[in-house]
Amino acid sequence: FLNAANALSIAPEDCIVFEDATAGIDAANAANMISIGIGDASILSKADYVFKDFTEISSDFIQELIKK
Repeated sequence: FLNAANALSIAPEDCIVFEDATAGIDAANAANMISIGIGDASILSKADYVFKDFTEISSDFIQELIKK
């Protein structure tokens, strides 16, 4: 994730990571990126936010994250 952010010239704290695996959530958190888990909340509990699937994520929610 850090290599991708660097290649795009984006600060890690300005990145949002969507992940369905605990390893990906851990990597996003270690990189100081916003982590959004997609799947089982009990498994992805370390994510900043968790949604069952992408259909639960509203455009308003994404806009609020971007404003932060």
